[in-house]
Amino acid sequence: MKFRYLPILLLVSSVILLSQCEKDPDPSGIDDDALFSMVQNNNFVYYKGSNTLLNGAGDSPHGSFKLRFNAKAASVLDASGKLPAGVSFPDSSIVLKEVYSGNTLQLLIPMMKFPSHNQSASGWLWAEYGPSGKVVYALKKKGSGCTGCHGGSTNRDFTRSFDLH
Repeated sequence: MKFRYLPILLLVSSVILLSQCEKDPDPSGIDDDALFSMVQNNNFVYYKGSNTLLNGAGDSPHGSFKLRFNAKAASVLDASGKLPAGVSFPDSSIVLKEVYSGNTLQLLIPMMKFPSHNQSASGWLWAEYGPSGKVVYALKKKGSGCTGCHGGSTNRDFTRSFDLH
């Protein structure tokens, strides 16, 4: 008779224990550390094939920058190095803006196309990192400070550089 309630006790204990476990914020494993690691890859190609420093244009808050693309993103750029109007980047594309002050790298600003990620906004992950990986603008903010400008009518899949440079 003592053990009659044991299965129920074990079941209730298991449910309570499992409900206290922290859930993975995203099953894909892409978080700020992982995205920063991805942009450290030297296989990115420069905008228009040149690592020339571009001046911020229009109402850009980013200042002078270099623009790079991973292979997935570069695969849809046209002969002039731009994303054609009306074309979208494929999933897992990364567009990386490297922001400089003079000749000193200040920020790495990646956008990663990942519509199914629980922290994406408008189909993209948005972040900013210092050169050493310090998070300046976290994925968890879901592009709240980015999509207002990037969603303007002159964008090409939420990128602005193609219309400004």
